[in-house]
Amino acid sequence: MILGKYNKQFLFNYLSLFFTIIGMYFLAHTLDLKTSIICYALVGFTTLLNVMMSKVLKNNSDDLFRIMLSSFIDVVSFVVFPIFIGLFLGFTEWYHFISYILFVLTGIERATSFTLKIIEKKDK
Repeated sequence: MILGKYNKQFLFNYLSLFFTIIGMYFLAHTLDLKTSIICYALVGFTTLLNVMMSKVLKNNSDDLFRIMLSSFIDVVSFVVFPIFIGLFLGFTEWYHFISYILFVLTGIERATSFTLKIIEKKDK
């Protein structure tokens, strides 16, 4: 059973995750870097549309859920996916893994601080 909330506000979040998974699939199974990069560009575009739709709708129902969902999908799309591309391109030396770890830490920190900032702003 799939749990969650579904409405027009979440459409671009789910599209972003869809393009991320499709892009990873093209890298892992078909070794097609060009299509994967196109999917990565579509992830950025759908994230941009998500921000624009959030500002236009200004619907505060399920606001905390939307913020948490968006942050989680952003971590998968803009932290995990680029590392996946880097590994595909052959960046597998020990110092690359140090940069991957720093990349993950900063991505998670950014998502967490963004979420906390929004929650604090909402509480005021």
